Amino acid sequence: MKESFKDFMKNGGYKKAYNFPIYSIEKQPAIGFIGHYESMNPDLKTVCENLSIPFDGWLPNAKGDYRINRHHYRDYYHNNHAEMVRNYYEKEIDLLKYVF
Repeated sequence: MKESFKDFMKNGGYKKAYNFPIYSIEKQPAIGFIGHYESMNPDLKTVCENLSIPFDGWLPNAKGDYRINRHHYRDYYHNNHAEMVRNYYEKEIDLLKYVF
């Protein structure tokens, strides 16, 4: 049985995707460019151009039809869920200039 989002939050599952330590040194980003999922194509184009790698702009749509339910992620947050995630991922949210 698939865990509900409420249980996922309650059990701390959201903490498993914390990546900041992977690309930071002494709590500062140790990389020159951070791409965003929301602008994957232009960001990948920028990286490829900087590395002199050809990129024609094509990316596969591997999971484009995977989710049946297309609700906005904020529709799932109840009670203090948003605050929990905001507090845990504060460094990345601020770094990426996300509004949460």
